[in-house]
Amino acid sequence: MSDEIKRRTISLREKSGKKPGGQLGHKGNTRLMSEIPDKTENIQSNYCRACGKELSDIEGVEEYREECVGVRIVPEV
Repeated sequence: MSDEIKRRTISLREKSGKKPGGQLGHKGNTRLMSEIPDKTENIQSNYCRACGKELSDIEGVEEYREECVGVRIVPEV
């Protein structure tokens, strides 16, 4: 095998000159969150992770939302 000649393949694609990835000005598409979720979960911390101060009497602020989408597999009949 080592005595066989190996040919290099040459790409037939022409280079566009653009950087890889999303281009400037491209809006993109984002899946919208469900208006009526099946389940909601409120997660709170009772103490500060940095200083250890108790936070139970302080009103919380919603920092971010996250949605988990599950796909059901329907068995064939």
